[in-house]
Amino acid sequence: MISIISPVRNEAENLPLFYTTLVDVTQTLFYQWEFIFVYDESKDNTFEVLLELRANDPRVKIVKLSRGFGKENAMTAGLDFATGHAAILIDADLQDPPGLIIQMLELWEKGNKMVYAVRKKREGESWFKKQTASWFYSLMEKISTVHIPRNTGDFRLIDRLILDDLKSLQETQRFMKGLFMVPGYQNAPLYYQRKPRHLGQSNFGFWKLWSFAIDGITGFSLFPLQIASIFGVFLIFVSLFFGVPFLIFNPLESCDRLLVAIIFFSGVQLATIGILGEYIGRTYFESKKRPRYFVESTIGFE
Repeated sequence: MISIISPVRNEAENLPLFYTTLVDVTQTLFYQWEFIFVYDESKDNTFEVLLELRANDPRVKIVKLSRGFGKENAMTAGLDFATGHAAILIDADLQDPPGLIIQMLELWEKGNKMVYAVRKKREGESWFKKQTASWFYSLMEKISTVHIPRNTGDFRLIDRLILDDLKSLQETQRFMKGLFMVPGYQNAPLYYQRKPRHLGQSNFGFWKLWSFAIDGITGFSLFPLQIASIFGVFLIFVSLFFGVPFLIFNPLESCDRLLVAIIFFSGVQLATIGILGEYIGRTYFESKKRPRYFVESTIGFE
């Protein structure tokens, strides 16, 4: 049994072709299949399209979340409901070609517990988005406590062994690309060229991507805190080395410069407090132990 999991939000235009492509790929393979769609609230008729797919194919299963919980939590829900010996995560916008599922399964059959798709080229995305993504993954390679492959999205195959391990990771602020790599085990990359979205617009705007990056950095590294501490100590020595002699020999001329120095150091303090706040805030939310998602209904799992 192979579980194909797809979180869907505002994907009514893409779902029919996505489903048809999945069927064309999977019908040539000697596995049992379940197609799990996690409905994460939409402004279009995505849910009605899912019901039509379910009416024509009993392998289609639907997890309807009670509201929009975000893609990371929607993926978590799909993984929790998956019953297969392996699960494949794939978006419904057809940027990730379903045809690669065949190669993923071949690598899985060779003993790899995870096969992750690596984007050699990203079509249909702005220069700014591609460049900031490159900077982010370069930074994560240097500071993360686990290895997070560069240019790797959520499109991947995950063995049942890792699926069970992931259930023990209880973070509420979830950066799934990092969590996937926590268990370890043998894994393999699969390189491909990512296509533009088939129809519609991405649900990830600038601020969502920014929040996503902050979750990744704070969830897998203490580097920002260490930098803040080192910078603070450095500024203390700089202020003592230059400031004390200046105030001694130029006491009457130093007011304006002193004001500038005060403003500068106040900014540094506020920035450092902000970094601390990011970590403390996440600790605060984790301590509440709220569920990551609520399910309104499920269809097909009986």
